[in-house]
Amino acid sequence: FDVNKNIPRGFVVGAPMSGSGKTIVTLSLLRFYKKEGLSIKGIKIGPDYIDPSYHARATGKTCNNLDLWAMRDATIKQLLYESRQESDIIIFEGVMGLFDGALTTQATTIGSTADVAAALNLPIVLVVDAKGQGSSISAIIQGFKEFRDGIVLAGVIFNRVSSKNHERILRQSLGQIDVVCLGCIPNDKSLKLDHRHLGLIQASEIKEIDDWLDNAARIVSENIDIELLELKMGMLTDLDKSDPVTPLKALGGHIAIARDNAFNFSYDHIINGWKKDGVKISFFSPLADEALPMGVDSVYLPGGYPELFAEALSANFNFMTSLRSAAKDGASIYGECGGFMVLGEELIDRNGFSHNMLGLLPVKTSFELPKLNLGYRLLTLVEDSFLGTSGDMFKAHEFHYSTLVNDNKSSPLFKNSNARGENLDNIGCKVANVAGSFAHIIDSV
Repeated sequence: FDVNKNIPRGFVVGAPMSGSGKTIVTLSLLRFYKKEGLSIKGIKIGPDYIDPSYHARATGKTCNNLDLWAMRDATIKQLLYESRQESDIIIFEGVMGLFDGALTTQATTIGSTADVAAALNLPIVLVVDAKGQGSSISAIIQGFKEFRDGIVLAGVIFNRVSSKNHERILRQSLGQIDVVCLGCIPNDKSLKLDHRHLGLIQASEIKEIDDWLDNAARIVSENIDIELLELKMGMLTDLDKSDPVTPLKALGGHIAIARDNAFNFSYDHIINGWKKDGVKISFFSPLADEALPMGVDSVYLPGGYPELFAEALSANFNFMTSLRSAAKDGASIYGECGGFMVLGEELIDRNGFSHNMLGLLPVKTSFELPKLNLGYRLLTLVEDSFLGTSGDMFKAHEFHYSTLVNDNKSSPLFKNSNARGENLDNIGCKVANVAGSFAHIIDSV
């Protein structure tokens, strides 16, 4: 492989729909190139915060998100420039189906995997789930190849191929449409990753994750034409350094960030932005009943799965006491989604049992009757706070099954609309120096 440190190679992994095998192919190739000794980087298209933890485990490097709807051009340029400096190869993992993005009007979308590939002039490796399909699969692939201008299909990787005869049929079908077959991955149960309600089980929860990654890298690399894939890769050129931008204003000068299996949905570009601004970052574990680190003046409780650990969290004296004391002493405390739930008064678990939370915000939340809330959000700050000045705007994403079960009578934190510009109910709340909402902020506007 010809390594050019100044111009890394790259490609985009897309698929006709979710569940086709994008993540497995991406992780396998990331791990394969890591074991080959190359400097490899994964970037996740869209707002997902679980897949990046797998990328990081596969490569040993943080994985950034890239979101054309939610991020400013300057933010994207900065992330790409920094990624380029440390990489021989960058693999971009797509989101949902190849052309699925944020619906901005009835006729247009933005932020799809195809949009990113076109913007970066990178080829697309299309991962297609071949289970139960034969020659007719070529019609689907031809449709994706010809659906829009401005994209290049490097080739197809068939996933869940059942036999050598099945592989032969699939390969022959591509001859009709002039598309290259880059590989056929067998239907191997050892490649499966477990899911829960918000996506994959977190990488940190899988004890044998490194064994899984090594095994996946072996299986996938043995069934993909690696040399052909490398010939098809694009070049990441024209990634000039941009002026530094801060996605989210720092909450303080020394921020304590909750990080464990209950609080793990944070964006690396947000935290790295704080670090670049000279902010000190300290991590702590509410699940391990750790008190806040000494000297902090602000606290960030990101999203995660507190609904699965509500009983344990409610009993953790050191965590609860230190957060309440910090709030009383004037520390800026901000919670997103799961963190917002824990800042509230009560959390009702899936079995209907109520657990006392921090009681810093007048909200009660429940996971007893799950209801999906999903989509991009344009947030406008209602009043001045540690997040900014009244009228400041942020782009964010909402993805949760928990609900509010009481009327929030405190000041709302944000005015709220979706990607189409339709007004939604105000979101979140603020009491003195404590604030939170169900939305995950991705960037300032």
